[in-house]
Amino acid sequence: MNVRQLVISIISAIVKIGVLVVLVTYISKWTATAYDFGYRVFTEEPVSSGTGISYTVTFEKGASVRDLAATMQEYGLIRDANLFYVQYLASDYRNHLEPGSYQLSTSMTAAEMMEAMSKDSKENSETGEAAESEAATETKEAQGTQGE
Repeated sequence: MNVRQLVISIISAIVKIGVLVVLVTYISKWTATAYDFGYRVFTEEPVSSGTGISYTVTFEKGASVRDLAATMQEYGLIRDANLFYVQYLASDYRNHLEPGSYQLSTSMTAAEMMEAMSKDSKENSETGEAAESEAATETKEAQGTQGE
């Protein structure tokens, strides 16, 4: 083996090791980023603790959940619109958000916000309002009969 082949072999080995180091570095950074994102999908805390700041957010008919998430991020209700969208896709509220205006707070989790904007929540609140109205009517009727 001559000196020239030896030098070429050494340079080739150094280049291969350098490429391998760069690949391992980028793969480990992307893996850590992906893990962090995935972890946050299921454990993201509210933006603030306590009572937080409330905002009225309007989810218009025909608007996408991505648009809603971007608006919520602008208001400071969530930290990351992409994270909210993935949480939406992984949640039970997928395809259950109703257009309308909602009072949301920075102390709410993404799941609580989705619950407030869901069909089930609207139905429950309408049912609750109807039940409260019926209870109030029954109370008035009961008071009216007692006076007689």
